[in-house]
Amino acid sequence: MWKKKRIMLLVSCMLLFTFLMACKAENVETGQEGGLNNGKIATEKFADRQKSEIGDSDKVESGSGNARNQMNSEAEVKIKKLEEASVKEAKSKQTEEASAKEAKSKQTEEASVKDTKSKQTKQASGKGDKTKETKEIADNGAKTKQAKEASAKETKSKQTKEASGKGDKTKETKEAAAYIDKTNKTQKDKVMNVANVKDKTNFYGIEFTEDSEIFARIKGKSYKDNCTVPVCDLRYLHVLHIGFDGETHEGEIVCHKLIAEDLLEIFEELYNAKYPIEKIKLVDEYNADDEASMAANNSSSFNFRFISYTKKISKHGYGLAMDINTLYNPYVKTVNGQLSIEPANAAEYVDRSKDFPHKIDENDLAYKLFVSHGFEWGGAWKNSKDYQHFEVPDSVVKKLSY
Repeated sequence: MWKKKRIMLLVSCMLLFTFLMACKAENVETGQEGGLNNGKIATEKFADRQKSEIGDSDKVESGSGNARNQMNSEAEVKIKKLEEASVKEAKSKQTEEASAKEAKSKQTEEASVKDTKSKQTKQASGKGDKTKETKEIADNGAKTKQAKEASAKETKSKQTKEASGKGDKTKETKEAAAYIDKTNKTQKDKVMNVANVKDKTNFYGIEFTEDSEIFARIKGKSYKDNCTVPVCDLRYLHVLHIGFDGETHEGEIVCHKLIAEDLLEIFEELYNAKYPIEKIKLVDEYNADDEASMAANNSSSFNFRFISYTKKISKHGYGLAMDINTLYNPYVKTVNGQLSIEPANAAEYVDRSKDFPHKIDENDLAYKLFVSHGFEWGGAWKNSKDYQHFEVPDSVVKKLSY
């Protein structure tokens, strides 16, 4: 309203100013005489103009009111629309929140269900694992029991075999151990001092006497009544070897003192290289029968005897030779036009061009070791072939006084 009044006041001032200027102009033109009449007329004109302007003002005011009403109406419409939009937005937001809450609630329920199922699964799995472990323990217990029973049977069987005692290596080992113990007590026999042997516990030599148990085992067998080799020149050797079964076995050798340390070193190297030798027993285990010992694939050294078909003492008769894996490496010689094979059951191994296990040739480890220690190989002889045989040169034998 204050704006309306201000406009009306401004209009009135302008009208009054216009009227005064008009009166002044009329007075100048008409002079003093017509001043009153003119003033009256001017007054009437002013009144008429005022009325007209007031009417116009009312029209303006009326128009302005109409415009205002229209604007108010549009504003109300807009406000109403805004309110409606706000209400819709609020409802939409509430709907979304409700939907989100419902989804979250559903997810929570699903997660709870999954957690419950997972827990149940774990419990079931745990029970299954425990059941499986129980079964495995039971199975292992049964297997252990079976293994123990089998082991007990095997032990009993082994004990039974040991009780039989014929040619058994355990018996021989016990006898050797008993002899060593007795030797240490009586000090009649001496253990060899070997510098280059590393495992002196399992690879050792003994200087024995005629009243020792070792001599008692060979007397009348390999050490025959007509033997010219002094007992003091012989040595008893204990070695280890890998058998054809892949297991470790104990071996016994009687040989001349001149080759005793060489044999200990050679057999230690063969053992460490896992070189297979089926048997290393005293030939006395076969009643000093060379054919029987060779046929059994036994490796041996001393046996007082003469060279086959001669009256010459064999290098074995001095204990200066060693035979290895005799069955697979026979002694082959032609006698009176007939082929002689020793042992007789080694005929299939005479042809050395064939490839078969345990064959000794110049590429064989045993050949290389014996030759490196100064031995000669019988497989290199011209008139005969003794593939199992390694011996010292004749020059060594010539130095002996017997």
